[in-house]
Amino acid sequence: MKVIIQSPTRNIKLSKGFYTKANFQNLPGTNYFCDGTSIIELNESQFCRPGVKLLAKSWKEEVKKLTRICSVTTTDDGFLIGDASGLWIYLVESDENIEIPTNFSASLFGNNQGLSIETPDYDKTVSVWEVIGFKLAMGNKEQGWASLKHEDGLSVSIMAPNVCPHAFLNPSISFFNGKNNIDVISKIRDLKIPIYEEISHFNKEGIVDNIIVSDPGNIGFFIFSD
Repeated sequence: MKVIIQSPTRNIKLSKGFYTKANFQNLPGTNYFCDGTSIIELNESQFCRPGVKLLAKSWKEEVKKLTRICSVTTTDDGFLIGDASGLWIYLVESDENIEIPTNFSASLFGNNQGLSIETPDYDKTVSVWEVIGFKLAMGNKEQGWASLKHEDGLSVSIMAPNVCPHAFLNPSISFFNGKNNIDVISKIRDLKIPIYEEISHFNKEGIVDNIIVSDPGNIGFFIFSD
């Protein structure tokens, strides 16, 4: 299975410019951009919404279970589901094999830690992701947070209401850069990449040491120290 983040675009030049500035690499001949960990597809369809696309040969067995816990819509190439977070999840039946070249380096945003999703119904969202192949790795309902992981290495962090005090775009990608994050933020400012939210709450000196960025399709990027 391959997971692709869907970023709708009404201006492909603008969207490509964002990812080029952020040092994501364009897979030749495609609208896919990659940082060595995540693949983002710039989708020009008028019907595309921010979400994730999962590719597998068949989703029929999973869909039998999903119909009991969430809405399922049949599409031309598979199924579209939506969990309680409102995130659109495209289950595509395909033999397409999208390989990430081994020479791809990290983007300007730093150390990619996977997807983050905020949901008003923690149990239902966790259930949906478990059905489509993810297993609980860390966290629990009492903490209001869980990390689920797929065998291909992708992690998805699911957050309950009132856990994250910052702006939250569904979905977002989290980057943790430790003490180097201030330098990362400085480079983002130099390139004039718009900042969605500046965060200084955790810094004793009031320095902005965490930020949130959004691409033109409303995919979020948490660029945090940890």
